[in-house]
Order: sequence, then structure tokens, then C-alpha cells
Amino acid sequence: MSLQFTQLMSSTLQNYRPQLADNVTRNVPLFARLKEKNNIKLDGGRSIVTPLEYAFNDTIMSFYGSETLDTAQNDIITAAEFSWSSYNGAVSWTDDEVAENSGKSKIINLVETKIKNLEKSLMNQLSIDIFGDGTGNGGKNILGLAAIVASSPATGTLGGIDRASYDWWRNSTQASLGAWGSTTDKYGRKTVNKLFTTLTRNADKPDLLILSARDYLNLKNEFELAELLQAQTNSKVRDYGVDSFRVNGMDVIFDVNCTDGTAYMLNTDYLKLYINENMNFKMIPPMRPTNAAIEVAHLRTKMQLVPTNCKLQGAITGITAA
Repeated sequence: MSLQFTQLMSSTLQNYRPQLADNVTRNVPLFARLKEKNNIKLDGGRSIVTPLEYAFNDTIMSFYGSETLDTAQNDIITAAEFSWSSYNGAVSWTDDEVAENSGKSKIINLVETKIKNLEKSLMNQLSIDIFGDGTGNGGKNILGLAAIVASSPATGTLGGIDRASYDWWRNSTQASLGAWGSTTDKYGRKTVNKLFTTLTRNADKPDLLILSARDYLNLKNEFELAELLQAQTNSKVRDYGVDSFRVNGMDVIFDVNCTDGTAYMLNTDYLKLYINENMNFKMIPPMRPTNAAIEVAHLRTKMQLVPTNCKLQGAITGITAA
């Protein structure tokens, strides 16, 4: 019976792996947006090297007739290098569990329960880590928004580039202009609009604002009073697994793992999730240790959240409730 269970678990994990990967990227709201933008990329190698466009080409000029054109060499592109972050989830079962769940239907239910729990646990951990700064678990966690869209962007190194030395590699920040949620002052609305205009460059505009549940509700209350809710327009509301509305064409969502007091205004055209093509939610077959009546299978992935333009990302800090 143990052999039957092991074979069923192995084949189910292997067959379910693509769906699990898809569920993870669809149900973490930020990853869902990146998937929609085709900004989830498979790659390989020891690290991720990505080109950065940090300046305008200054040879652009108007001219007439045979006037000499500017052909000067432009240094407009450099590169950042990011290391992979590896994640592993283990599924284990004891001989006693297998014996106590004998019978085909019970075995199938046990397999499904364990795999679904693995999926939910992986989504939950990634949902937490994408709001961190990458220093968790000894610096092995994925780079999160606290690092990429930092509250103090003029310090530290990101992708091997010193942010203290290069202002083009720093995100923007905006301190809250007052307490959010007031029916009269509307400081949330004013703060969001101010940062939005700071981050807008012609057609380049933020498209996603992520807040904590508290700050989301207070901001939503201000915009409800102004009759700017998405529900009152004919535009389509995207489903990212949470309630949402739109401001300035930007989707506003909350995430339970976003900390009260800080919000992230993102231009997701310049964010990419890289997944290692050789460790793309790879299933490691079950193994039995020599000194325990247990078998363990693993699901493993390597990934990294990578910015290609930090200047067009922004953080709102110091948000308080009215």
C-alpha cells in the first residue's frame, strides 16, 4: 500500500506541477499583474543580468536640409545583476498515515489534501516575502517591494548598483500629506495624486497601487465620496483576488501582507518576475530516510523579482488613519 501511495503522490505532483505554478502566479496579486503584462520570464544561469535604460538619447534634434546631425555616442544603458532566490516545499507522509487511509478514495483524498496545502503554503509565503526587503532568512528571501521601492531609496545597493551614488536607480517617495479617511480633508486622495503626477512621464504611468487593508478602506472612502469608484463607470474591473477600484486609470488593491502606513505605487511595465527554467516548480521524487518510517517529496523553484526602472516606482510613507 505504501508503494501504491508513493507512486500516486509522485505522479500527481508531477502532473499537477504546471497547474500549481499557474495558481501561484495567478493568486499572488502582484504576480497576477506581471503575468498579465507578460512580465514573468523563464531564464537560466548563475544570476540574472538585466539591461537598464537610465537616460534619454540626447542626439534627438530638429534639423533642416544638409545641417550636421548629432551622432555622438550615448551611454544610455547599463546592467544590474540579481541573484536567484530558491524556495522549497516538502510533502511528507508516514507509514501510519498510509495505513490509516487505506482504500483508493481515502488515498486519493489524502494526496489531494497534502498537495493543496503545499500550494496554499507556497502562495502564502511568497505573498509575505514580496513585501520584505530580501534580507529575511539570512538574505535568501526573494527581493521584495521594501527593497525595490524603498522608504529610504538613497541608501544601499540594489542589483549591484549603489543607490547612494546613482539617483536614476532610486525610486520616488511621498510622505502622506495628512491622516487618511476624512470625509472633508481627503489627504489620501491628495497624496496619491501628488505621487502619481511625480511618476508620470508622458505615456509611462503607474498602473497599480497596493495598500494595507486599513489604508485601502480609508482611501476608498475618500474616493467613494467623490464618486470616482470603478463600479460607477463602464470600465472593466480586473480580478486580482481582492476587491479593487481605479484612480487615474490605476488599479488600487489591498494585500493583507502590506504593512499599515506604507503603500506602493508601481509601474509594472518595469518589473519582472524571473523563474529559473531548470527549477520551474520542479518535483523532487519521494525519498525514504533509513532511520524513520516516513517518505518525503519536494517541490522546488528558483525565482527573483527584478526592477528595470526604479525611477518610475514610488512608495507612500507615514500613512495614518483619521
